Amino acid sequence: MFSLILDFFLGIAGTVLKTLLPVIKKTKYYERCSQWLANIHIHNRLYSSEKINKDVSKIDFMDLGRTKQLDGKNLIDKYKEDMHEMTICDSNNITRTIQIPYLEIINFNKHPNTEINISSSKENPLSLNREFKLTEEMENATNRVLDYVLKNNPKTTNDPHTRLASLKQIEKERFECVLEKTFYHTQIKTNLSMDYRFRINGYKKTMRDLEKEQHMLEQEEWGKNNIHNDALHPNCLTSLENSLLANVIGVSAIWCMEDEDDEEPVFYLMPRNKKVGVYKNKLGMPSGDIEIPEYPRKTKEEQNHFRDKSLIEFLKWEIAREFAEETGIADKNRKLEDYSVEITKSKNRNKKPNEKKITDEEFIKYYTEMEIIPLALTREMIRGGKPQMFFLIKTKKIPKNDLKKCFLSSLGIEEFDDKIFTTATISAEVACNYLYAMEHIQGRKDGIICLR
Repeated sequence: MFSLILDFFLGIAGTVLKTLLPVIKKTKYYERCSQWLANIHIHNRLYSSEKINKDVSKIDFMDLGRTKQLDGKNLIDKYKEDMHEMTICDSNNITRTIQIPYLEIINFNKHPNTEINISSSKENPLSLNREFKLTEEMENATNRVLDYVLKNNPKTTNDPHTRLASLKQIEKERFECVLEKTFYHTQIKTNLSMDYRFRINGYKKTMRDLEKEQHMLEQEEWGKNNIHNDALHPNCLTSLENSLLANVIGVSAIWCMEDEDDEEPVFYLMPRNKKVGVYKNKLGMPSGDIEIPEYPRKTKEEQNHFRDKSLIEFLKWEIAREFAEETGIADKNRKLEDYSVEITKSKNRNKKPNEKKITDEEFIKYYTEMEIIPLALTREMIRGGKPQMFFLIKTKKIPKNDLKKCFLSSLGIEEFDDKIFTTATISAEVACNYLYAMEHIQGRKDGIICLR
């Protein structure tokens, strides 16, 4: 209760300071007030594990809300056989099993040596010469939802992204995948609009309906080759190989800051604004979809970090890029010119041709050593099985005045709110990423994640 009251009054103080700053800009009090404002702002972005634990314990993963495009209610009825179970000990010291709306493919906490090799050609190490497209009939049928989204978000661009077309297990800890190119508009029409009704073949259906039909065809084919038909699984996601969706790979990371002499780490979360596609007005973290790597590679370092054709290494670089873009803080051990995508590309999109190009140095204000730990490769059910890779990013604590300065100069200002005080609650994506992060940090042999 005390912390809530403190946050409330700090929010009021911060709002007043923010209003007064332009007035006192030329006075001797400006620098001191700016520092106070930065400290208040960052105070409301730094979360202890105790605070997050309480919020995560309260989330109802089976009721994630409903919009015109996505229905997060009753997911257990649709995918109950794919729901991943985790055992937690909550703040009341009660041990219970919860189900999260993700299919767990690989848990790197349990299998840290797992490799995912990219099936590729010599000319294109990431095999993105293949492009995924909807059928002409599907394109025409789903144009209405695209028009709806573009009307509400006219600045949406049709950027190329990386699709996970196939993932096969070769050995116990070795997988092989196939990647394809697709575009953001295709993702809007499919994964981001799973429950939007459109007319196709004379019937009103959703993408979730079509994926269900596709999965049942898979099951029928499987049943023909197996004697025990009672082993059919109707309430599951469609395989990546037979999916009709864009299935762009998403990455996200829980950011944990700690110093050697600290008893408790702190986590940095930011409230997402109303313009984002999912989890609007929820506490978020560095995340995004994998863009298309640029070829040919320009430097020796660029060639080296894709030489082993490792999907995990590729995704590590991508979450490092997302992190730098959205926080203004970069990994001091990764050269900016070695990223697979020009890191300032999205910031330059809205620039007019005659305007000066923005450079990396203009919005990256801080460099630090960064440990990037893969946690789990999953498929998210609310978006129809969209692949999602969870990471944990560990850094030393960064001074509060630097954190504020970094955020205001970063691309994160386009996706996250800069409000002094926020009542945003934690999103399901953040909660699941956090559970995997705590599983890694605690490293308990009994598999129980302690949230107390």
